Amino acid sequence: MEVPNKEFADMVKRHREARCWSRSELARRSGLTQAEISRLEASKRMPTIRHVKHLAEVFSKTRQQGDPKSYANWVAIMVNIGDEVRKETRAARRSG
Repeated sequence: MEVPNKEFADMVKRHREARCWSRSELARRSGLTQAEISRLEASKRMPTIRHVKHLAEVFSKTRQQGDPKSYANWVAIMVNIGDEVRKETRAARRSG
């Protein structure tokens, strides 16, 4: 079943590619596994707070132009997206 977290998936992929990193490079830098990165980017995995922390940390340390300015900003953006994903998932389960 596909988890409705396309916005989160797109954000992770967009920022990974902006840094010219492979999934394995992002995994190495973030402490997540390559399989986790792949599932997150494919919207096959619901992001957890652990994913948010690790990704926010690595992206905030390697800031690109136009990126959020701090770790706290990264976390806030990712958590807001995650909250929306969870709401959509609960609503889909109730209606399905």
